[in-house]
Order: sequence, then structure tokens, then C-alpha cells
Amino acid sequence: RVQLGRFVGAQPDHFALIKKPIHNVYTLLSLLGDRRLAVTGVPDAGTDLRVLATSLGTLERPEGIALLLVAHRDGQVAPAGTTRVQIAIHGTAFEEAATVQWGLDQSHANTYQLWQDLGQPPPPDPGQLAALRRIQELPRTTEPCDIVARQGKFTLTTSVPLPGIRLILLAP
Repeated sequence: RVQLGRFVGAQPDHFALIKKPIHNVYTLLSLLGDRRLAVTGVPDAGTDLRVLATSLGTLERPEGIALLLVAHRDGQVAPAGTTRVQIAIHGTAFEEAATVQWGLDQSHANTYQLWQDLGQPPPPDPGQLAALRRIQELPRTTEPCDIVARQGKFTLTTSVPLPGIRLILLAP
């Protein structure tokens, strides 16, 4: 799949590259760890939320946990609300962590949605290209913060728009 949109200007040697939303999905996936962790308490297959948890670092030297939350429904194009998620993480090798969250949805890093909202210009004008470039980077959806495990458990609450993706990193 092509990760960049190429817009050709009035002259063939003038073109602009804009990151498509799929580029940011691959960026989020690249931040996952190598070892998958067990996830419990996720609703059954009839729901719209999926969770993938991975461990960062090695068993001898843990460097954190990455959680990928995906809210998706086949055929879903228009926004359909937000799912509030409470996450409990047990059994970590650390009691304090910094956490940060990135996201992709209709209003975060979605250059395709903006291009549609602009009227799908065949080559966008300079102002439209500037607007596309402003939102093409993957944004944090929360500011970094420190959290402490209570009784051996980290607890986080977040919201995931449908359709949408969130990546949460916890690092000691």
C-alpha cells in the first residue's frame, strides 16, 4: 500500500508528497514491542474494540509496555461515537511509569479526511498543501504524565473514537 499521496502541480517537475493515514498506522505499529502480552476482559468478538499489548525491552531489562487500541467496525466510515476504556495493567516489573498516548481518527492526523473536506482538489493549492502538512504528523492525544501502580496495578482511562486507533506507552 502506498503511504504517501503525490500531488502533481502545473508543471510535471513540481509535486508534493503528503503522508496518508496508513503511514501513521505503520508508525504506531512500529512502536509496539516484540513480545505479545495476554489481554483479558476485552469484550467479545461482536464489539468494535480490539486491544494488543506488547512488552518493550527484554525479560532481563524491561523497558515498558505498549498498548494498541483499535475501534473499528466493518463498513464504518463516518464517526460513530467514542468508546471509553478503563485499562488495568498487572504484573509489571516497575511500580512507577511515565505514560503518553498517540492517536489517529477522523480529527487526528487524517490527511485523507481533510483532503475530502477541501473538496478533493486534484492538485491542492499552496494554502491547502500547508493545511495538509500541518496535520500529517501523528499527534499526541494526551500529554505525558507520571503514574504509580496501586496494589501492583496501573489503572488508565482513555477514550477511542469509532473509527480510531490509540497507542499508549508506559515506560519506567
